Amino acid sequence: AVPRHELLATVYKEGRTALIAALLIILGAIVLAWRFARGIARPLSGLVKEAESIRHFDFGQTVPLKSYVLEVNTLARSVAQMKRTIRQFLEISSAISGEKHFDRLLPRLLGETLGAVNAAAGVLYLRDDGGLKPACAQGVDGQAMDASALQRLHRLALPKRHDASATTPPVQDVPLLGLALSQGRVLSGPLQPGDMLTLGLSERGEHPWPPHAMAVPLLNRQRELVGAMLILSETSSENDRMSFLGALSGTAAVAIEAQALISEQKALFDALI
Repeated sequence: AVPRHELLATVYKEGRTALIAALLIILGAIVLAWRFARGIARPLSGLVKEAESIRHFDFGQTVPLKSYVLEVNTLARSVAQMKRTIRQFLEISSAISGEKHFDRLLPRLLGETLGAVNAAAGVLYLRDDGGLKPACAQGVDGQAMDASALQRLHRLALPKRHDASATTPPVQDVPLLGLALSQGRVLSGPLQPGDMLTLGLSERGEHPWPPHAMAVPLLNRQRELVGAMLILSETSSENDRMSFLGALSGTAAVAIEAQALISEQKALFDALI
């Protein structure tokens, strides 16, 4: 006998309330999903632009990208580091290739390399009469060593090679540098007291030398030893720095070899004149 709309009035009201609430929840979820998708898509669009700039050999300033997704942030940092590494490599290659004076080439090469890998000090050796001669060095104070200080660094002897097909022989009594030359690749490790004594670094006591070292053999296109670099840093070496030095070593060896040849030709012409 009770009218239907009066009997179910409360049910209808609660149903309408529930329907409105569901619609509001769905609408809010759509807005949140749209904003979240935009937050993900915007950094991805930036990464696409970064990839396009790399494809067009544009290694200029990288725009910082932030995302809600950890993997996207990791990818953005990797792309930024890749651009910075390529830019540093090209800048150093251009600098050493454009240097026309051999005497200025070596300090510039060493200084640019130390700055690129955030190292504190280093020594550049050139092969000379069956050994390695210190050609230039930079101390922990950031200043290049003068001639008198450079002479206190020891000349390193290379043992004679009995097998022409053997790899480059190690430097006598220098474990890290000798091992790097024998294997023909960049190696890193702690700088031992024996290394410092043999290299002559222990005789320079004004500033303590950094405890970690990277030995970089400089090999030309024929895999012949041109020289070597000993890079000293306060922290242990990471794989990215070693890979960077390995890629740079070939370009540096070719530049040193070419400039040394040009310098010898100029000296020959001057002697003839």
